[in-house]
Amino acid sequence: EKGFFQINMEDDAVQNMLISYDGEARWPDKIVPFSPPPPPAQAAVAEVVELTPEEEKALADKTSKDKFVKNSMLASIAAAALVAFGLTADSPSAVSLMATFGLAGLAGYQVVWGVAPALHSPLMAVTNAISGSTAIGGLLLLASGEQSGSLIPDSPSHWMGAIATVLSFINISGGFLVSGKMLDLFRRPEDPKEYFEFYGLPVAIILSGLAAAGFFNIGDLSLMSGTSAIAASILCISAIAALANQETARTGNVLGIAGVALGLAATTSDMAVEGGSLVAFEQAGVLGGLGVAVGSVLASGVGPTE
Repeated sequence: EKGFFQINMEDDAVQNMLISYDGEARWPDKIVPFSPPPPPAQAAVAEVVELTPEEEKALADKTSKDKFVKNSMLASIAAAALVAFGLTADSPSAVSLMATFGLAGLAGYQVVWGVAPALHSPLMAVTNAISGSTAIGGLLLLASGEQSGSLIPDSPSHWMGAIATVLSFINISGGFLVSGKMLDLFRRPEDPKEYFEFYGLPVAIILSGLAAAGFFNIGDLSLMSGTSAIAASILCISAIAALANQETARTGNVLGIAGVALGLAATTSDMAVEGGSLVAFEQAGVLGGLGVAVGSVLASGVGPTE
């Protein structure tokens, strides 16, 4: 209740600090000295039994066997699941999707497993920003169906695409900015200067390939878009892997930004391939810019340790 103090006299810290209470002096007679809890009982020391070389070999063999049995059982369960999937799959595309899912899961496990505990928070911020690639689905929804010629979405699918685009861009911009703040905490004044701007060259080369296919009809835009998507995937996976140690963590943040940027560029190319109208691209620009602005404002108010 406001205006009242709740004093717990059974709390050792409170009653030891309180020298007066209810108009009466408590020090030194009424303060109960703190008595630490008794130490835990010492566990009995296990008796050391010396094994003969034959017994040590037998114990090592048993431990190895148990490990192989456990791993083989897990692999057998996975094999049975794959057989069940193979027997029930209804199209080659389903098998392709399962292959992508399996390889992505394996790659993600391998790159995340070695991340230092101190970098778990930046790792989650970067992966959160990369997960903003849901903007890809939002952009494709904006380009789907018939366009009304107005910047205002005119169908439920377009509204869903608009909402997904804004929220995803908030996630992308805010996630990378907060990651940069946290990673700056690990930077020391004596560390050498970093020249991340040079990484813009390979990104510009890929973007120029998309521009050549889209504006000058050099090659197939859909194929170039798929090639750019491969580069985006490699960069996003490399970004997570780079966060495994402090020396490359800031590089990981930059690689993540490049990967998401190429993914979005490839998506806009797909929009053009699918016949997206000029209005769809205008909507994408306005909604994306709005999301980036909101994400930047929100990130600016978040401290690196919050």
